[in-house]
Amino acid sequence: MARAEITSTARIEAFSDAVIAIVITIMVLEFRLPYALSFVILTNLWISHHALLHSVQRATPVLMWMNCNLLFWMSLVPFATMVFGESPLTHSAVALYGSSLAMTSLSFTSLRWVVIKQNKFQGDALRAQRDGFRRSLIANAIYVVSVPVALFSVYVAFALFIVSPIMFGVWYMRLSKRV
Repeated sequence: MARAEITSTARIEAFSDAVIAIVITIMVLEFRLPYALSFVILTNLWISHHALLHSVQRATPVLMWMNCNLLFWMSLVPFATMVFGESPLTHSAVALYGSSLAMTSLSFTSLRWVVIKQNKFQGDALRAQRDGFRRSLIANAIYVVSVPVALFSVYVAFALFIVSPIMFGVWYMRLSKRV
């Protein structure tokens, strides 16, 4: 391929949907509290990913690599969830889970940054992308902070894990009322 860009995101979306579906299915196989939480977190991420890729005007190799980076970190969430589920009061297990969520969140924010930089958003579309980026930064902060917190209190770390999906749920409900 001579060109460094691809015009459609259809294959990226299809591949991402397939990987995310597998990861979410793994969460449902063992439906205890940590798995349910991971299921909700990954579902929120899938919804955000879907909206983000629908705003992309053209796919580029950088976008594809950043998307694969996100899928890699998402695919590690079931393992971290399993460890957390087997030892929910162990500081290291909770910190591992928080690390997994932090890396997934950071990779999504990186993907969002690439989308914003590579596309010429204006007006309401630019505001929506910037709002999404700010929300992603908040999620990053929550998950990154949860890692050292888990080393002192698994209960506070668990509370932090719950904050992000609740926060995104409130934002989605507000957004759906505007549409």
